[in-house]
Amino acid sequence: MHWARRLLDVMATDNFGDLKQRQKIAQTHALVTYKDSQLGREEALQRALAILSEAFDLDTTTDQETLGLTGAIYKRKWEINADKLQLERALLYYRRGFDAGVQNDDGYTAINAAFVQDLLAHIEACQARATSSQSLTAEKRRSDAREIRGKIIEVLSPKLAGREQAGLQANDYWSVVTLAEACFGLHQFAEARKWLRMARNIKDVSEWEYLSTAKQLAHLAQIQADRVLS
Repeated sequence: MHWARRLLDVMATDNFGDLKQRQKIAQTHALVTYKDSQLGREEALQRALAILSEAFDLDTTTDQETLGLTGAIYKRKWEINADKLQLERALLYYRRGFDAGVQNDDGYTAINAAFVQDLLAHIEACQARATSSQSLTAEKRRSDAREIRGKIIEVLSPKLAGREQAGLQANDYWSVVTLAEACFGLHQFAEARKWLRMARNIKDVSEWEYLSTAKQLAHLAQIQADRVLS
């Protein structure tokens, strides 16, 4: 990631190509920047956000890749400083991506919107329990997460069933695990297991992709288990 980021640092100063090409370069530039382990974590995230802000109007864009990247940056900011506001910002971008259509990005922004809603609900419920009160927003967030996951299943199930007949390829991996996570989040565990097995059988998937999937599913399981046990 480091050398890719350095190369794109140079390309970004050359005003290369037309607007669409420059925006695509900016998306890749932002991605490799926030993942560059040789930069400090806060610095990497701020640089990536600045790159996207220069290429897009983040307040109005409906470009789902940009919305997904921006949501991921704010989610990582939360992972660093546990500032709930960063999760709220992540949700804003992921939710706008969901509103642009599950079918247009195979549910990537949608599944993250659902996850962040559940995560915020968990945080708010824990805060309420600490003061012997109840959260007025936690259940609304959980209801929204359920609706989003239901929409993902509605859109992706027939689409991926068709691909299954033709054989799933490496570029199908994220769609398959997105569907698996949507099923898992709705406690449709048999369906989730089926799609995860299919994902595991897809060839040429990187280890980091498996680890990313496992991390999010484990976190979701922890959140939902805590709710049941509380």
